[in-house]
Amino acid sequence: MTTLEIELPDALAAKLQELVEAGWFTSEDEIGRLALADFVARNRLERQDQSQREDTARPLAQKQKTPDIVYRPIGVIHSPFDDPEDMPIQPSGKASAPGTAVIRPELTPGLADLDGFSHVILLYHLDRASRVDLSVVPFLDARPRGIFATRAPTRPNPIGLSIVELRRIEGNTLHLDHVDVLDATPLLDIKPYVPEFDRPAETRAGWLEEQGGRVGVVKSDDRFR
Repeated sequence: MTTLEIELPDALAAKLQELVEAGWFTSEDEIGRLALADFVARNRLERQDQSQREDTARPLAQKQKTPDIVYRPIGVIHSPFDDPEDMPIQPSGKASAPGTAVIRPELTPGLADLDGFSHVILLYHLDRASRVDLSVVPFLDARPRGIFATRAPTRPNPIGLSIVELRRIEGNTLHLDHVDVLDATPLLDIKPYVPEFDRPAETRAGWLEEQGGRVGVVKSDDRFR
């Protein structure tokens, strides 16, 4: 007996399956009915397997289209620094200065109880970063380093983080000290600094362990303009 291999469209295979289940074959055609039912089932499974193989082979970017993430700033950071050059590179630098964070008035209730913390974590948008670099020469080194092993601003997602001292809160204004952020920087979020949460008992500082003490005296230059 000759076996005929045919690939049926899903709609046709489904229709044939309906005919089989409805008994459109006589008892004399029992062998043919069972053979056809088996063929329809195998054909459907083969098509499902092929579809799964094609799905696996597709790049992840095609299978998962992540929507853009849009944040609205909760406020703005003010500082004496209006130029990226000659400013502190971290809050612990000697050049850091007092500043303020002014949040949108309607968000003021969210500041309740924050005045009980001595320090806060500021997350902000590095809006004056003009490019993306995956390798940079950081301020505290002379060798190229991977962007994610540095605090450089030219990141794929230009988000900055600073731990600053909270002096007091007046209305929707936070009075801060040890600010290392450019004036008029969009503020994304404020979190309380909690030593038990944020200060691990044992740490390593990678390539920065060779640069101990320099962060207090080094200032920024124009390399990330």
